[in-house]
Amino acid sequence: MEEKYTTSSIYKFKDDRWRAQFPYLENGIWHKKTQLLEHRGRDKGRSHKHRDAAMLEAESIRASLNEKAAAEAAKPKEPGITVSELVTSYIDIECADVARSTATGYHGMLRRNIEPHLGDVPLEDLTEEDVQEWITAIASTHARSTACNSLRLLRGSLKYGMRKKWVSENVASWAKVPKNENANYGLPNSLTSKERTRVLNTLNASIDVPAMLAAKMALYTGLRRGELCALKWKSVDFNSATIRVEAAIGHTDNEFYIKGPKSISSRRAIPNCPKDLMKDLAKREVDMKSECANLGVEFTDELFVLGFPDGSFLKPPRINDAWRALAKALKLHGVLNKNTVTFHDLRHSFATYAVSNGIDPRTLASLMGHSKASMTLDRYASADPKATASAMRTLGRLL
Repeated sequence: MEEKYTTSSIYKFKDDRWRAQFPYLENGIWHKKTQLLEHRGRDKGRSHKHRDAAMLEAESIRASLNEKAAAEAAKPKEPGITVSELVTSYIDIECADVARSTATGYHGMLRRNIEPHLGDVPLEDLTEEDVQEWITAIASTHARSTACNSLRLLRGSLKYGMRKKWVSENVASWAKVPKNENANYGLPNSLTSKERTRVLNTLNASIDVPAMLAAKMALYTGLRRGELCALKWKSVDFNSATIRVEAAIGHTDNEFYIKGPKSISSRRAIPNCPKDLMKDLAKREVDMKSECANLGVEFTDELFVLGFPDGSFLKPPRINDAWRALAKALKLHGVLNKNTVTFHDLRHSFATYAVSNGIDPRTLASLMGHSKASMTLDRYASADPKATASAMRTLGRLL
């Protein structure tokens, strides 16, 4: 077997002591082990007796080090930690302070996007080529945001693994998510003007249904689904027509629960809401008070706007189910002509409509709960093809 420590060298140390160095190559990188020798003494004149004695001691130590290295190499290796085990440990330990819904999302990402491709791969066998091949495959079948989030999760896990000494390098550092050549890829799919009119007519005809009221609120205010379900009557000010976003609904694999808004900027107020929306909310409040009275339950402002007299809230998937059926019935495709328009696309519709009608990005960002105006501008400034065409016609006339 080839020796790990092939050479040794010595040099004088303080107080007539000698020190030895033993260089060795590991994973393509040179390292050195240094050890203080027992021998003492300083040569005088042309004498080399102390140097020779120190060198003999160093060679003896080198031989001993090689014996230990050979014995270690001969030991049967225990199965190494796998990629799946690493990511699981990272989520459970390193991400212990994140919201429960966020941790659930990480576990879902691991289960759907990482385990089927890399889950059983031992960490020591994972290469940069493996990671790039994996993320290319994910990007070809998923949205770019999903691929980016999956890669970010693996990178964070490997960084955690390096700190735990489970892995020597982060082989995901240089991986890149391939660009999608589809020109419409990543753009928000908002309703067309005709679809918006049809949707509003339909919603107004069935506004007594909580899920339909939720859809109208999303279209008029841009609130997220979880924010709508967590909205309480105490957060609705009819005098100033203001809706305050103070909570959201989170979820794990087993339950839905109340949590804080998505971010600091998500805790916001929507002032001067449209009169017909406030009229719908007022009617909803009257109906809910009547329902509480019939059941012998006290109506309080702690009840959920879209919830029930027993104090429970409307679960977000019920909104999705109702909207999906409506979108299918109305044959909605949006400005990007996709198969359907999702409930979240109503939030996109609110923002796109606002930008196309001259609302400045900074103001819109505060209404949307975005942390930066650039996020709003990058996503929505050119999202409406008709608005872009209208702008060019205006510029043409000016020029």
